Amino acid sequence: MKRKTLFLIATLLFCVASNFAQDETFGPLTWKIENGTLTISGTGAMPDAYSYTGPWCNETIDHSGGISILCPFSTIIIKNGVTSIGCSAFSMSGNTSSISIPSTVTSIGGGAFAYSGLRSIVIPSSITHIGGGAFFYCEALTSINVDGENENYSSDDGVLFNKNKTTLIQCPGGKKGSYIIPNSVVNINDCAFDWCLKLTEIYIPNTVSKIGKEAFSTCVKLNSISLPNNLVSIEERTFIECSSLVSIIIPNQVKSIGKFAFSSCKALTYVTCLNPVPPSLDFEVFYGVDIESCTLYVPKSSVDAYKRAPVWQDFKIVGIEVDIDEYDKETDNNGEQLLIYPNPNTGTCSIIIPQEFQNERFLTLSIYDNSGKKVQEISIDNENPEYSLKIDNKAAGVYVAVLSNGKRSVKGRIVFN
Repeated sequence: MKRKTLFLIATLLFCVASNFAQDETFGPLTWKIENGTLTISGTGAMPDAYSYTGPWCNETIDHSGGISILCPFSTIIIKNGVTSIGCSAFSMSGNTSSISIPSTVTSIGGGAFAYSGLRSIVIPSSITHIGGGAFFYCEALTSINVDGENENYSSDDGVLFNKNKTTLIQCPGGKKGSYIIPNSVVNINDCAFDWCLKLTEIYIPNTVSKIGKEAFSTCVKLNSISLPNNLVSIEERTFIECSSLVSIIIPNQVKSIGKFAFSSCKALTYVTCLNPVPPSLDFEVFYGVDIESCTLYVPKSSVDAYKRAPVWQDFKIVGIEVDIDEYDKETDNNGEQLLIYPNPNTGTCSIIIPQEFQNERFLTLSIYDNSGKKVQEISIDNENPEYSLKIDNKAAGVYVAVLSNGKRSVKGRIVFN
């Protein structure tokens, strides 16, 4: 009964606030809420929020110290003349679903829309700066779209990039299913996919050489991801709380893994580490993972080294044949690699047909062992964007799959256990 009463009071307050219009000031700007719409007008920069959110939201603290925030609006309209959106200005505004940003705004502060209910946003051509975490934890946000005339930022498939698409800045939290990162990308920002709760597969091209901290943190449905060959380190907390991730292949150039990188990846069952020298790490990397029940595949010649290495020695270690030279030559010069999942696998997996091949009916898929010997060749009548592959009667190890249309080919590795 008490909960119902509190809910009715909160609802009444929301309705009253939504329909009560009264001009308030915030720095040089004025604002009012009317019929569920927050309108901000005036000339000049919006101040940074002095608390968890802007003054248009009501904060209350209960007897236990918990903070409750009520933002009685679903639409935000910023008028011409406003030149910036302050840090944390609209964070915690869970009811907010849309915003209109004028061409006079040139910057968006850090955390400006964090934890908000935004569903989509258009970044105008005037924006020159977007602060860190501007769109963190926006579970409903499915697209961040940038005006094509913007000289500093761009977007592709609703994902935010720098202008020339070499840095992936932010994937919207509401994006679902599979996502293929463009071949132009070299860097993935810190927290770029953090809290993308609906993504299941992410494919990273070999053009990427740097992945930031917490880049894929709390992607709770992520079960497949490909790491690029050029990666030399896995930063701290990169995959923390990716609780559906079953397997991971660590490329042969990775020399170090940061703290808590795979912490709380409770489904992790297979780890393949292709570096003959065990990457350096501490005991916190796999915190919350039952590594004694997890199989670690390493180059056969390096089994003893891994059995002596801290943390690695606690896995169930299995040696596999790996030809590092062949592995390094897997991809074409454009950095594209054949996308395969699950990987490692027990001989059955799916191959994503690259988009440029999807209009062709007849393709050839060749499987090579670590010595370069062709062990299987399959003709594919390409009617679907995926092909189910079954490798029969082959020894455990690393194989190279080559998909060709007769003019060019795309390659990828398969770890068969």
